[in-house]
Amino acid sequence: MTKHPEIRNGKPCIINTRITISDILSYLALGMTIDENLSWRLVKNYLTLF
Repeated sequence: MTKHPEIRNGKPCIINTRITISDILSYLALGMTIDENLSWRLVKNYLTLF
């Protein structure tokens, strides 16, 4: 986990991603599994690079 003021307004993120811890917890609260959550988020982040 890392925090940088320039990335996602300083919210704690998974290292080398823009996935915030609060995003993960929100999706888990909605019933997503950790595998579904991370795979969906990593694909979404990858696609926003292009």
